[in-house]
Amino acid sequence: MTDKTRKLKVFLCHSENDKPVVEELCARLKKEGFDPWMESESIHPGQVKKFEIEKAMSTCDVVLLCISKFTLSVEGPVQERMRHAIDIQAEKLPGSIFLIPVRLEDCPIPDHMQLHKIQSADYFSPGGINKLVESLLIRAQELHLLYDRIANYNPNLKSDDAKYLKLQTEFSDEVNEIVTKLAVLNMIEEKHVVDARLLEERRQRLLDQAISVQR
Repeated sequence: MTDKTRKLKVFLCHSENDKPVVEELCARLKKEGFDPWMESESIHPGQVKKFEIEKAMSTCDVVLLCISKFTLSVEGPVQERMRHAIDIQAEKLPGSIFLIPVRLEDCPIPDHMQLHKIQSADYFSPGGINKLVESLLIRAQELHLLYDRIANYNPNLKSDDAKYLKLQTEFSDEVNEIVTKLAVLNMIEEKHVVDARLLEERRQRLLDQAISVQR
């Protein structure tokens, strides 16, 4: 059974050369409320590196394959980890989000691993981190994590919405889905030019629906 009170576990797969930028990404994910796993921060002296990496990858909710020009040009452990992540992806439900290629710079996605079939996130581009966070929110929703955790992930949920919904310790899956949609709507409103009236009508319908479900 999934522990709905926990944070979304995100495994960061990267080459040693890309460590500085991935550390930056790791810090940002922590700030957003996720639980990122990174080799340099999560493996302690005395632990067997290969065992800990495979264990973390097999128990995480999402794997971010951090790709750069360097990643594409070297052999070694990072290639093995990428293949292992793809093997785990094959065990997941069709259509679920588990493996996300993250381009750290403008570079091609390797096609020999079929990664080009998966939509990538461009961390280097403006707004790239926001699109990645949206995907992680969707994954959290797929796993039915509690909304109070999702609200921490996404500060774009308006305080009036949260108050109106009377946020509690636990929500039904239906309410959890509704408030996740609210958070995404507010993110869209902040970062894109949209019809404010139509967006507000959509928000109000979702709020009314959530209140109705809780009664």
